[in-house]
Amino acid sequence: MAQSFAERGLTEAGFCACPDGWNDPGDILFASFAWPRPDREGRSASPLCDEDMGLAIAADCRIDDRERLARELGLEIALLSFGSRHDQDRFLILKAYEKWGEQCADHLLGDFAFVIFDSRNKTAFAARDHMGVRPFFYYEKDGEFVFASNVNAILALHPELGELDEQHLAACLTFGNHHSHTDTFFRRIRKLPAGHRLKLDRSGHSVSRYWHPRQVAPISYATHAEYEEKLLDLLRRAVADRVDRQGAIGVHITGGLDSSTIATLALEACSQRGTSLTRGYCWQPAANPGEPLSNEHRWIERITDYLQIDVAHITADVDTLEALYRRDCTTQPCDKTLLNELPVQREAAADGVATMLSGWGGDQIISNGGKLSPTSVSGKFRQSLKRLIDPQLVRKLVDKAGLRKGAGVTARIVKKVLPEYRVREASTEHVDKDFLRRIDLPDASLPDDKLTVRETQLWHLENGTMTRRIEEWAGSGQEFGIEYSYPLLDRRIIEFALAIPAGQYRQGAKQRWIFRRTLSHIAPHDLCWSNTKREIVRVGALEGPFVAMTRRLAAMLKSGRIKPERAKYVDIDALIATIEDENFAENGRFGPTQTALRILDFPDGRMDAS
Repeated sequence: MAQSFAERGLTEAGFCACPDGWNDPGDILFASFAWPRPDREGRSASPLCDEDMGLAIAADCRIDDRERLARELGLEIALLSFGSRHDQDRFLILKAYEKWGEQCADHLLGDFAFVIFDSRNKTAFAARDHMGVRPFFYYEKDGEFVFASNVNAILALHPELGELDEQHLAACLTFGNHHSHTDTFFRRIRKLPAGHRLKLDRSGHSVSRYWHPRQVAPISYATHAEYEEKLLDLLRRAVADRVDRQGAIGVHITGGLDSSTIATLALEACSQRGTSLTRGYCWQPAANPGEPLSNEHRWIERITDYLQIDVAHITADVDTLEALYRRDCTTQPCDKTLLNELPVQREAAADGVATMLSGWGGDQIISNGGKLSPTSVSGKFRQSLKRLIDPQLVRKLVDKAGLRKGAGVTARIVKKVLPEYRVREASTEHVDKDFLRRIDLPDASLPDDKLTVRETQLWHLENGTMTRRIEEWAGSGQEFGIEYSYPLLDRRIIEFALAIPAGQYRQGAKQRWIFRRTLSHIAPHDLCWSNTKREIVRVGALEGPFVAMTRRLAAMLKSGRIKPERAKYVDIDALIATIEDENFAENGRFGPTQTALRILDFPDGRMDAS
């Protein structure tokens, strides 16, 4: 078994066999969740057992707001001085289960995936945090329950589970941003969805939701200042909980509001603890000496000069991108969001970074730009158009004229006034036609125009695309010993964002109102109220290496030197023709090309921290 795990590049894997005689935790073949390697926190690979209660826990976790939880459990947080922080957090989860049973996850804040075995009731209980920051894969059949934070661990134990789920593969191939809450590329291996719990007994397992963002109750304060004070307190607590870790801390720097907020508060929290940020990491190349600063460089320089922190400008080269697309997407992360992040992971690992703080998720939730009110002049105009115009007819006219893909004034008007035409359509140009005929494509249309902030926030939380990036970065970070942490997706902040009035997000033409006003208490005024941060430099730096990488892989496919087994799902001739087109860099077909290359199983492109 150990050799099988090692062959797949794993350190630990969670699994258990559940024999008929569940008498005590020792009767269960049991190991821990996988975590990033090298592990810089001294975490024990053995399960934590409470022999008096007949309980054992395996967990990948970071529990936040521990003092509040300890009080609710009748514990003194100062007495939790044994073992590592990870051991203490596992102990708190066990005590929460002892007190609240299957409702324990309702009381937990933080990032976690855990399994508790209860020999008293002959059951097992599992839960995953509200955003799915910690991965959780599992397989259950005939009294055996196998769980892991890496799908490779399950395949190492059961290689026969490697049968592909072609329906899921088709969805990923035709809709580049497709995400399933439960499905994996393997037909019999599942994911526990974010914000869900699982119960296992002799009859099998059941899954249910414990976190219900639609049930968050509204709140109302008398003044803007009260909202700002509350949000700033939540932001400080969310960041402080995430820097209270062993190992070096890194932070993304983009020059935008979200990353600037996280960097500012992380530096503040580290200073209070007598530690320091290792450095900031950004996706843009360094500015050319002597040339005027681009808008991106200006804001990056503004926040780093203000905070007096070092920033590493990391860009991808052709070899790094090739290594990414040579990964096997069924078992290794190779999402397009890693185009910029993979070289950052390699650099951060060399710096010894154990935790990377990211501002991801802010735009979608707490720093949302706000929506026009249905009672405003623009809102009424948009509603009138929706009542008068046949959406299907207009969509056909818009598509025929190419307005939806344009960047001019007319296109912007179409997208502003008629945003329901952001329909996701299946991209089948690189899909094998025989394969296409024998599968059913999912309905992947976006909902009609969402006029309220809350509807927009809930849609982002429920459609899975946020968790998709989180899962990909978590899996890739495991290979480099890096855990990702997202303070703006802290459960306390999300629930606050869902509870406050819509008017806090937009005041007239001022978007992201509450976030800007809150940030103005801790950051430079000009940065807080900047209106643009287009990433032309970042995208431009990536385009050349990306095109060169695709043409290198296309040449290999064309020569026959490599023959991917999954080529049967892809129209290879069409893919090569797209890449070889002299206008490939201008025709806007990067998305379908990336998706097709991701599906193909090229020879291994694994990178490691060395």
